[in-house]
Amino acid sequence: MDFNNKSLLFVCYGNTCRSPMAEYLMKEICRRRGIDAHIYSRGLYVHLAAKDKTRASEEACIVMEEVYLSTQIRQHVPVHMNLSDILSADIVLAMEQGLCDTIIRTYRRRREDELQRKVFALKEFAGFTEDLDVEDPIGLDFHYTYETAPVNGKYRLVQKIKHSVIERYRSCRDEIKAGIERILENPEPDVDALLKNRTGWGRFKKAMRRFQV
Repeated sequence: MDFNNKSLLFVCYGNTCRSPMAEYLMKEICRRRGIDAHIYSRGLYVHLAAKDKTRASEEACIVMEEVYLSTQIRQHVPVHMNLSDILSADIVLAMEQGLCDTIIRTYRRRREDELQRKVFALKEFAGFTEDLDVEDPIGLDFHYTYETAPVNGKYRLVQKIKHSVIERYRSCRDEIKAGIERILENPEPDVDALLKNRTGWGRFKKAMRRFQV
């Protein structure tokens, strides 16, 4: 798809991890390919999801610097999304399906028809058919795996391995990068076909459960 002279908005919840990674990945890929596009990112719930954060997460910065040493993501400041941000974009790509529906429902009284045709999940727009959400790595400090071995005829725990959450950020980065590259390499998707596959209400409720008290 040709993004020359187009505006592209990436959206997640807090604008500290997934959407900034998408923004700066897209900027770097476009720079290398000679594509002149306006690319920016926002968070739908910055006041909730990133209320104590003033920059992109450290883990996001680390994994971005592993692939692009000149990345500017460390200067990123989380910004709350508003209607003008959406209307200024030619395409809005969210990190989750439910987030797309939340955006459309939030602003549907003003521009529902227009939003339906420009707001998509990143992987949905890239043409993937399953696992369409880019999982949020924020809030996970570490995770464990366990190794067992036979001891006196019984399997016993022999090692509990602690893994850094940085691996989850690398996976998130690579997932976003694959989606972006697929979008750039493929023809523009059939919007009508994408809209037929939507089941919005269930996805909307899933997105909103994240912020229920």
